[in-house]
Amino acid sequence: MAINQITALPSNDGVERMSAIFQGFSFSRHRHDTYAVGMTTGGIQAFTYRGAARHSIRGQTFVLHPDEQHDGRAGDARGFSYHIAYIDPSLILAASEGKSLPFVREPVSNHEQLCDAVRDLLSAPHDVEGELATACSIVALSDILLLMAGSASTRRTAIKCSRQIWIEQERAISESDRAIEVADQKAKRMRPSRERDGIILAQLCCSPSYFSAQN
Repeated sequence: MAINQITALPSNDGVERMSAIFQGFSFSRHRHDTYAVGMTTGGIQAFTYRGAARHSIRGQTFVLHPDEQHDGRAGDARGFSYHIAYIDPSLILAASEGKSLPFVREPVSNHEQLCDAVRDLLSAPHDVEGELATACSIVALSDILLLMAGSASTRRTAIKCSRQIWIEQERAISESDRAIEVADQKAKRMRPSRERDGIILAQLCCSPSYFSAQN
């Protein structure tokens, strides 16, 4: 039985994410006007790209460039699955500071930094932090693609550190807010006790035994 399941994932302007599972199904030759970057999550993902048969297994990343024809199929009877992001080329160009659109000839890779950048891009949350994470991931991806294409780049470490500093600052603010909240809760719990102590003290001070003791 053929399985054809595509799930849309949280996306951003210029970045469309989705996951797919296929078994007994194949794609005819087609092309995209975007970069298609992703990670194979199961099975053997087979496709023909630039006139050669390609195979991507679980954990490997793939990068398909705009306007490059390709097809898609399972490498065996088990089928295959992947997560993918379609990126507007203008974002990659902007991230490269207008240098050029990087072209990497080998579409399937085990490159550690490329895997990190693609994984970060695919897993960015759908919130304010996710917008920043997506921007950072696109810059990192652009840098790695330029590097793999033969154009050296050293900005990845800086952008990664900037993102990490932002996350740490947000975490520190969150922890500070939490500490204030805990202190406020403690104060609220103590308030009835202090009020009760005041009532008891007032009663004690007004009792005959108190005045006898003072005399």
